[in-house]
Amino acid sequence: MTFILGLPVDFGYDPYTAKLYAREHNGQQPPANAKDPAWIAWHADKITEVMAQFFHSVKAMDEDCMVSLSPNPWEFAYETYYLQDWQTWERAGYLEQLIVQVYRNDMPRFEREIRHRTVQQANERQFRLRLSSRKCKIQVERGFLGLMAICD
Repeated sequence: MTFILGLPVDFGYDPYTAKLYAREHNGQQPPANAKDPAWIAWHADKITEVMAQFFHSVKAMDEDCMVSLSPNPWEFAYETYYLQDWQTWERAGYLEQLIVQVYRNDMPRFEREIRHRTVQQANERQFRLRLSSRKCKIQVERGFLGLMAICD
């Protein structure tokens, strides 16, 4: 099953969302800056609520069905583009497999991405973690449970 859960960070200024935000923030309107950290967190929390509902609905239908996500690195997925707080989802148990998509043209940048704290923390919890990349010669990082490379 393919299920993409996330919205661009600059979404949420529609009347419904603005009204919901105001109701939850003592009448305050959403901040004009779409990159406001509290605004991003509020959006991401709403998507996390949907992720929880999705996870429990899937498990109610078939306990053996694995919920897997293949996001971009956390900062890009959360703050920069899609409001996907996959680190929170993983910690809450809503993900059973994580395949971080790291597309970099050079090995040093790729290595920085896979050594990022969010990836390392998921790996330390013995989470089913895979990394994908292309255009790189890949050396398996000791300790990772899996590494998938798609090299040109």
